[in-house]
Amino acid sequence: MDTAAKDLSRVVYFTTWKCASTFLLRLCTDIARHRGVPLYTAGVKEGRIKTADMAAHPFWQEKAFVAGPVRRRIFAPADFPFDRVGTIIHLRDPRDVLVSLYFHKLYSMRDTMPGRIGPEEVRAWEERGIDDFVLSHIHQYLAVYDEYLDLSRTYQVPILTYEELVTSTATYLAKVGAHLGLEDDFVATLVERHTKAFAPREESADQHIRKITPGDHREKLQESTIRALTERFGAYFDAVPQFEPAAAAS
Repeated sequence: MDTAAKDLSRVVYFTTWKCASTFLLRLCTDIARHRGVPLYTAGVKEGRIKTADMAAHPFWQEKAFVAGPVRRRIFAPADFPFDRVGTIIHLRDPRDVLVSLYFHKLYSMRDTMPGRIGPEEVRAWEERGIDDFVLSHIHQYLAVYDEYLDLSRTYQVPILTYEELVTSTATYLAKVGAHLGLEDDFVATLVERHTKAFAPREESADQHIRKITPGDHREKLQESTIRALTERFGAYFDAVPQFEPAAAAS
């Protein structure tokens, strides 16, 4: 459906974990404030909607809002008209996602965070290694990516990528502006405000600093693991050719 025929006063920004969702929250906040509409997002912090309550929340009936980042397709109503509002899917190479998940769960999660693993489990995974970890967690993300592929096909929802966000922030934000009907001067403000967030940085697990450069899995995983992940997520790589999985696996 052409952007001009959509109701862009309602925005839904889908993503999943370990795909720069903290940045997406800032972006969604900027868009909501600019338009003077409420922002709805899920999480454990005060003021956010409980994840279990997201899909049934009454805000979906409102005439104007920004919902995002929404981290699973199933956190939104099954019958919502995603093709008639401003809907975006933002995803990252799942091989890099799983690598990031390893460092997040073992080294970055605070003791008070839900899903935090204890020191004994951390030591066990360190002994088993990152390759075993990512292969053991494929199922956690495969369903998520399949949901989004179906959403994209069914409702003609565009998929924007983490890779473009961190390597060409201005291009990424221009696409967001085009899909959501944002004014050019506001998009320029977003570019100025957020480009520095993706400057190259040195990785430090102890300081919870992760490398954001696409293709991190090539340095962290064995070739056999990369081939297995590429095969399992093949449908996604076919839909998003920018990832070039064959080159990454070589």
